[in-house]
Amino acid sequence: MKKSVIFLTILLVASLAGTYAVYELYVKERMQELADRLDRERQLAAKIETLQSTFFRTQPQVVLQEWRSATQPWSDAVDRRTSFFAFDRTLDRVKIPEEKIPRFFYREEIPKRIQALQDYADQKNVDVADVTCGVPPADNYPAGTNPPPAEIEGHFWKFDYCAGLTRMLIDAGPESLQPLVIWPDQDIQLRTGGTLRERTIGVRMRIRMEPLIRFLDSVSQSDRYFRVHGLKISNNDLTVRDPVLNVELLLIQARYMEPERRTTQTVGGQQGSQQSQALITDLFGGTGGFGNRERAEEDSGPSAWQRFRKRFLPF
Repeated sequence: MKKSVIFLTILLVASLAGTYAVYELYVKERMQELADRLDRERQLAAKIETLQSTFFRTQPQVVLQEWRSATQPWSDAVDRRTSFFAFDRTLDRVKIPEEKIPRFFYREEIPKRIQALQDYADQKNVDVADVTCGVPPADNYPAGTNPPPAEIEGHFWKFDYCAGLTRMLIDAGPESLQPLVIWPDQDIQLRTGGTLRERTIGVRMRIRMEPLIRFLDSVSQSDRYFRVHGLKISNNDLTVRDPVLNVELLLIQARYMEPERRTTQTVGGQQGSQQSQALITDLFGGTGGFGNRERAEEDSGPSAWQRFRKRFLPF
């Protein structure tokens, strides 16, 4: 009888100790976690209620649609003004095909462009002093040289840009046109954070007064930004009623460069972002929640409660 009482007493004490251990090592921690989650749920519910009161319980898609429709005219205006400040919207950079050798491609293509510009000037009866636009000749890269594609593409872009301006000046109807002089770009920082890049082109030509007036008028009404910064007109023969004038002018174009957006973050910002993402994932499911916690415990080995249960409890 005494042995059974002692055994039952030991079993009762072991049960009480096991129950206390389970409470301390597992139940208490889970209750605290549950309390934290309930508190977080109350905070989110209060935030949602505040947002619903602010937006009159309207669906977010409706609010965003109304906001976009209200800001669309401003966005369209910005696009129009941005496109106004452009060097040449129709000018595309030449990409050398991968199967082509750059110097051979240059030797084949640049004479075609030069001849096309010469033919255009001949059709308009304009004497263009330089139809090469200052780019190297086709045989500039002899055998044994291997210029990089970027260098050849730069020559094409320079010629195409200069040829576009030359055609615009040929359309003005001059008698002759001297080689264009293109100065390096200058950047002007704007208060909005963007940059206005200006490019100055020096023009010398012989033209009569009427086509010159038409040209200056077309420049002022162009859908691209042009500004005549300086203008010099000289007449070598005052006895002629409609003489051919020697005209020198500085033509300025501008291009709007949008401000660069920051794409890098500090280490602290990355850690805060990771913590926020983990919090959201843990709250709304996915790889978070109890499953994620248990997976972490499995990866880190058995917990203190698991070791205690395995060693002292028979169940």
